[in-house]
Amino acid sequence: MFYKRMKIVFTMFLLIMFFMVYKVGYYSIILHKQYTHLSASQRLKTYMYNSNRGDILDRKLKPLTDRDSETVVVYSPNMENEDVKEVLVAEPYSETNDLVDGSYVVERTTRNSGVAAHLIGNVGYARFPKLYGLRGVSGLEKQYDDKLAGVPARVALIADSMGRPIMGIPPYNIEGDKNKNNLVLTIDADIQESLEYVIDTKNLIERGAVIVMDPYNGEVIAMVSRPSMNFLNIDDGSHLNKAIQINKGFHPASVFKIVIGLYALENGHSPNTSYTCKDMCIYPHGHITFREGIAKSCNEVFYQMVLQYGPEAILDYAKGLGFGEKTGIDLNGESNGMLPEIDTVKGAQGNRLLAMGQGQLEVTPMQIAKLTAMVANGGYEVTPKVVGYLGKNPNKLYGFRNLGPRTLSKESATQMQKMMELTTKIGTAKALDGFGAVKTGTGDNKNRWMTGYFPQENPQYVVTIFVEEGYGQRISSVTKEIVKTIFN
Repeated sequence: MFYKRMKIVFTMFLLIMFFMVYKVGYYSIILHKQYTHLSASQRLKTYMYNSNRGDILDRKLKPLTDRDSETVVVYSPNMENEDVKEVLVAEPYSETNDLVDGSYVVERTTRNSGVAAHLIGNVGYARFPKLYGLRGVSGLEKQYDDKLAGVPARVALIADSMGRPIMGIPPYNIEGDKNKNNLVLTIDADIQESLEYVIDTKNLIERGAVIVMDPYNGEVIAMVSRPSMNFLNIDDGSHLNKAIQINKGFHPASVFKIVIGLYALENGHSPNTSYTCKDMCIYPHGHITFREGIAKSCNEVFYQMVLQYGPEAILDYAKGLGFGEKTGIDLNGESNGMLPEIDTVKGAQGNRLLAMGQGQLEVTPMQIAKLTAMVANGGYEVTPKVVGYLGKNPNKLYGFRNLGPRTLSKESATQMQKMMELTTKIGTAKALDGFGAVKTGTGDNKNRWMTGYFPQENPQYVVTIFVEEGYGQRISSVTKEIVKTIFN
């Protein structure tokens, strides 16, 4: 017994010694360079005026970062003044400024422009800021940080042990090293900015997302997420990109009827099949056809289809269309969405939930946009993308077709197109007065959806709109304003 206890104590002693040796080695060898620089930099005070990160551009090579700049004069003030807190200060420059010795007139840039903020992301100071400057902390800034990081431009000053300037040693300018990489996005800055402006000024969407996408190659033309990003707090939820990330309860509601309808069409279901809507809709439609059921979003029509084909078959079909998995967009952090457990969609109540796109079913707006693109382009899969080029010799993007494999028969895609076109004439989107082809949806939790393509002939854009839990205006008003903004 004594020997066994000694063995345990000795083993614990060895483990503790190993841990201590590991920690000493880690800080003295692995982090030697960082802490050496950090120690030396304790007496180095800096004012960073340009991150020198690589540029992020839109598809026409219009800058999306470092758009705002200001000429400032950086100098070291008289520290004898008790009101002075910083050893280096910057003030707007004008020709009337009285420049003191050691002053530098520099161009100060602001990295975050606020445009497409959830997509582009945010930058912040690294763990060793005097070494590395600004680093990406979210979005594409983080995803491509190693390709965009530069050596920042800054004015530096050597201070004493009390943090005060040393007499006779003036500040000096470090120009740094500009990263010459360019990250060219598929985004159209003009459409992106116009959408953000109309959404915010008219309070169209307080929480939700808008996606504009090319149906023939998956290039994302605009991506808006709301609420607006809070650059000062990355933990308050505002950094969630609701175009590709699920918060909670992102049920597709009636836009899921596109999936059920396509499955029925692929199985020979006639658009002229008749039904009788009695009590599953707020306002019963009476006699109604499958074609009209899409346009008027009749719950009874799709409940009968779930009964006819079975929830298992419909969920398998939805999985084949990409639901329950990532779309493949070239962005980190995309959510899978969720297909419900089969037990939850059995029985009358479960069948109703599936027919109305409720229950455990959850989707991202990007998944809905991808589905809509398949209908718009005649039945071909596309993979959404936001990055068009990374390198030192950028060119404008021209949006060539890049269709994937066929996922829908041409006949089924054409029939669904006609049904969605009817929605803008006699259905839930007749406010569009026959322009485009859409499907709308409203969930039990007040989620509001619109997805469609515009115009009807030779579609140019897929547009998917999501208003979370009613935080925004009526979907018809939102759709009209957004479509008008895109095509004006």
